[in-house]
Amino acid sequence: ISDLAWVHIGQTIAFTVGIVLINMTDRSARLWVVANFIGILGLAVVALDPLASWRESLIVTLGHLIALELRAVAQCDGPLLARRNRLATALIALSILCIPVLITFWDSDYRLFTTLICAMAALSGAGIYLYANRKWSGLPGQKQMLAIFAAVLVLLVFMLSHSYPLGTSTHNYQTRGAELPGAIAGILFALMAQAFFANLLLGRKARLALLAGRRTTRSKERARNLLAGRETIERLADERLNLLQMMTHEVRQPLNNAQAALQAMLDETNAREHNVELARHAAVRVQLVLDEVILSLSNSIVAARMIEWRDKPVLVTAGAGETLALAVMDCPGTETGRLSVANPADEIFVQADPVLLRLALRNLLANALKYSPSGSQIEVVVLLDDERFGVAFRITNAVSDPRLLLGNLFARGKRGMDVGYEGFGLGLFMANETARIHNGELTYWQSRSDEVTFELFLPA
Repeated sequence: ISDLAWVHIGQTIAFTVGIVLINMTDRSARLWVVANFIGILGLAVVALDPLASWRESLIVTLGHLIALELRAVAQCDGPLLARRNRLATALIALSILCIPVLITFWDSDYRLFTTLICAMAALSGAGIYLYANRKWSGLPGQKQMLAIFAAVLVLLVFMLSHSYPLGTSTHNYQTRGAELPGAIAGILFALMAQAFFANLLLGRKARLALLAGRRTTRSKERARNLLAGRETIERLADERLNLLQMMTHEVRQPLNNAQAALQAMLDETNAREHNVELARHAAVRVQLVLDEVILSLSNSIVAARMIEWRDKPVLVTAGAGETLALAVMDCPGTETGRLSVANPADEIFVQADPVLLRLALRNLLANALKYSPSGSQIEVVVLLDDERFGVAFRITNAVSDPRLLLGNLFARGKRGMDVGYEGFGLGLFMANETARIHNGELTYWQSRSDEVTFELFLPA
């Protein structure tokens, strides 16, 4: 028995060192180490005094029971009085209350019965704590520990059925010869419990490392998303700033022109000889400039909205011919006579944002009126394109200067060789953006060197 006690002490010390190396920051590990230390003190009594009986020593029994209660509490996750832990805590309290009873009846025939009740209460509490432990849920060590607890509990129930007053046994072992096998069985159970608990700690450590890795990955992903979001915001801010500068110029310049035209009218009115023709010409010029102001304001406002919309316009069913007619009405009254509009016999309907489509057509018409020779005719046609399953708006006009068609006409701020007009050139950019966000396209071609056709296509 003394030699087995030293073996038990040795294995307990070895596992204690291993648990310390695995994780001593965990509350369960610290309680388990303290329980091992108390158990070692109790075993030392037998190891140092070969004449001391394993079954008769009160110190050994108390050491094992207190160590068992501490190991039971080591299985607990969270507060002892949490709802999921209350039953187990009550069983541990019952086990603790059995200790003074055991000391009182140590010399009576109830010694074994009281000891078994105390151990069974602690072991049952340990199993309930372990089963409700969330941080160890699903780990292989949890099932292993529950299995060893159940096996020892079955053994204790068997021993209880044979203890006084239910049976005749009053000591740990009925006969002297049974002490050695019982001690070996106890050492094996203790060895498995130590190993399974170490497995629990290792499993928990591996799980925490995995969760930490996932958190690190998510943090890096969030950092990348934040960086991308910041870059997007900075890009949008730059785009708004550029657009604001363009809007300022687009609106300010026509207003200056309107102011100059109005001043010319006042000069003509104040002249000694009133020239009606000159006054009429000045009024027409003012009207044209105001139309440019309205168009510039519309382009600026819609461009600002496009930055917010991105690719999410509100699409409704709109009549192609009706929308084109409204765009024609938006053109200066003195210029509409140059527009030759050909609509189909039956109205064609498209899924589009009517405001965007009307403004895009207005820009295309304004572009044709502005850059074609004065008084020339402009052909405007609405076609049902059966091959591409959509509607095409075609605007054909003569070109006063073919050099105006050089470069990317749809780029924002494109002016090319256009030195005769002020502004940044939002018109074709807006029309092209309207086509893009409607999944269509804006194209142009020259059938002759002095003629160009722009086509706005929208899918049905």
